[in-house]
Amino acid sequence: MERSVLRVSIGLPPVDGVDFEDVKRRLWCPPSVWPKIALGVFFGALILTAAAFLTLRGLKRKTL
Repeated sequence: MERSVLRVSIGLPPVDGVDFEDVKRRLWCPPSVWPKIALGVFFGALILTAAAFLTLRGLKRKTL
């Protein structure tokens, strides 16, 4: 059985009954929103990294 490939960018017909035009319409958002999403992802990753670092540091200090 051949694996389905997402073919939205080149405009090929739907694969396995998926309407990619509908998917693109649902996922679309104004260009001004993308930098906000990128900043949110960046700062979220930064906060998670800091929390993991502090947790590991605290665990290491506790075991010594």
